[in-house]
Amino acid sequence: MGSQSMSGASLSGFHAQAVRLATIANNVANSGTEDFQSVGTQFNALEGGGVEAVLSQNGSGVDLGSEMTQLSEAEVAYNANAAAFEAGADLWQMLSVVQRD
Repeated sequence: MGSQSMSGASLSGFHAQAVRLATIANNVANSGTEDFQSVGTQFNALEGGGVEAVLSQNGSGVDLGSEMTQLSEAEVAYNANAAAFEAGADLWQMLSVVQRD
């Protein structure tokens, strides 16, 4: 995987986790709303690299314990995407220096 592909995959991961975090926030904010049905986030791999977030109705109320677990998982995934993006940027920088020399 090239550095541009790695960066693109990381950026799509950032976006997917942002969608996930917004979904969790919406679920928690509406947890006290009568008849509110929570929304879940699934991830699909994209051809050529990357990921997309897909929302689906859970058909049940909000489980705050599950939402907090998902929040922790989203934090770990966000940090992993940040590390991958930085590695791609570092690689790109090293390649541009080598190419100039």
